[in-house]
Amino acid sequence: MEIGINLNEKNQVIVVFDDSINGEARVEISDEVFDNIFNKSIPYLFQGEELVIDENKQFYDIKFNQIVELKKKLSDTDYIVTKTMEYQITGKPIPQEYNQIMVDRDSWREQINTFQNEMEEL
Repeated sequence: MEIGINLNEKNQVIVVFDDSINGEARVEISDEVFDNIFNKSIPYLFQGEELVIDENKQFYDIKFNQIVELKKKLSDTDYIVTKTMEYQITGKPIPQEYNQIMVDRDSWREQINTFQNEMEEL
C-alpha cells in the first residue's frame, strides 16, 4: 500500500491510499485538521476510507496497554495460586510473601475491570 498527500483545488489536503487490491481511496481533510494530525500528534484513526480525529483514541490506547500489563502480571503469578492451593491441601502454612501477591492479584483484577468499563463508555 502506498500513501500520498496532495492538495486539491481548494487547497485541502488529500491523503491518497493506493492499494492494488482495493483500488484507490481518497480522504480529504482541511489544512487545520492536517496540522493537528501531522504537526501536533493529535490521535486519529481510519474508519473505512475516512480519516477521523479521535480524541479518545489516546485514552483508549493507554487503558488498553495498562490492561495488557496487568494481565501479564496475573499470568506471571498464576503459579502462586497453584502453590497456595497445594499448601492448603497438604495443611502446610502458606508463605507470608504469597499473601501479599494474592492481595495484589485481587487489586489487578479490579483495575482491569475498571479500565474495561471506562473503555466501554467511550
